Amino acid sequence: MKNKNRSVIVLFFDLVSIIVAYLTALYFKDIDFSDNYVDGLIVLLLIYMLVYTSLSSLHSDIYSRGYMDEYGEVFRINMITLLMWAVYLFMTSKSYSYSRLVFIVYGILSLCTVYVVRCYIKLFTYLTIHNKRNVKSCIIIADEANVLNIIKNFISTWDINIVGVILSDSDQVGGEFLFGKKRFPIIGSLSDVSGCVANKVVDDVFISVSQGFNSINEVIYQFERMGVKIHLNLDLSYITVRNKIIEPMGPYNVVTFATTMYGTGSLIVKRVMDIMGGIVGLVITAIAFIFVAPAIWIEDKGPVFFSQKRVGKNGRIFKIYKFRSMYVDAEERKQELMKNNEMSGAMFKMKDDPRITKVGKFIRKTSIDELPQFFNILKGDMSLVGTRPPTIDEVNVYENWHRRRLSIKPGLTGLWQVSGRNQINDFDDVVKYDLEYIDNWSVLLDIKLILKTIFVVFKGTGS
Repeated sequence: MKNKNRSVIVLFFDLVSIIVAYLTALYFKDIDFSDNYVDGLIVLLLIYMLVYTSLSSLHSDIYSRGYMDEYGEVFRINMITLLMWAVYLFMTSKSYSYSRLVFIVYGILSLCTVYVVRCYIKLFTYLTIHNKRNVKSCIIIADEANVLNIIKNFISTWDINIVGVILSDSDQVGGEFLFGKKRFPIIGSLSDVSGCVANKVVDDVFISVSQGFNSINEVIYQFERMGVKIHLNLDLSYITVRNKIIEPMGPYNVVTFATTMYGTGSLIVKRVMDIMGGIVGLVITAIAFIFVAPAIWIEDKGPVFFSQKRVGKNGRIFKIYKFRSMYVDAEERKQELMKNNEMSGAMFKMKDDPRITKVGKFIRKTSIDELPQFFNILKGDMSLVGTRPPTIDEVNVYENWHRRRLSIKPGLTGLWQVSGRNQINDFDDVVKYDLEYIDNWSVLLDIKLILKTIFVVFKGTGS
């Protein structure tokens, strides 16, 4: 059974467990299952599916993970789901329909039912796969130097049994390889692959490509004629890029390399969070506008909003919006102030910048000037959490390794912004924080940074 299919099965039983926990929690409080509660259940299930698909570790190794580790993963996904569901109910004014006791009972029951059902799935799968009728017999074709390493990687695989080895760089029929107490015979040579299959049960052939293996096409053809499934391993170990996957690209199947790869489900959850946050943020911005706009205009009769071209994901140019915190001629005066730049590298930073207005000092210290960026978030130019959106001038002087911070959408907040940015005076350190965020990104990390940002803003250290 493929991992993707197993993942769908696990998700199905998780959803069934959640439905049972939800209905039991309502029954516990003697609540009728009306249309209002049907809507709440549907949204709860949708949120769970989004969180489940975004946290790939929850299902990528579920069948080999220990039971205590499984409990930790189940706890994580259920708590995130419960938190997001609570936010939805609060924003839609439906929270009054659910008592705190319903939340507590549901939270406990969902955790227990999902975990118990997963344990049964793991046990059933283990017993099924260990049934000899479900084990695939496999032949390994590789050069002599790599055979033992391949056997080592396969030895812990539940549903594969290695029945023999064929060497691609020598003819040692009758010999064998030892791994622990197990013996793996050399059952034939490339000149007679049909003889390797005769009188043997062979379901699959695993071929590891090497430079000395020139007859690969003929070998694959011979096995294919006999109806045996062939798996060709592309040895890309010499390429040190961390992530490699095979995927379709137009009419081609390609090997894709990237330092970071994010699951589709994770990106969907991130975008949903951005939309929800953008809507709430624009409401806050509208309220702030009532007080901020007159103050900005009265001080120097200039426009309330400031817009500037910034560089977004992979070099896309977009207009960023802020409440104006500087005098109208601030950009023209920037060049004459460059000699006072306190930041080393491709950023400008100056304490007591004379271009900042009196109102600007206040809205910067409270981060009110950033509020209009929720419009950029709703449009999709930015995200709630990401890297700092750079100016075009900054990007023009980037070193190559700096450009990787452009590989994701810029954010309203980020790891650098909540890590004592006022004490950072080297642009390289800013980039290091951004790359740390990119390399370790998860939905949970975004939630942590959003909460930390709120704390920093209220503490008054977010300027």
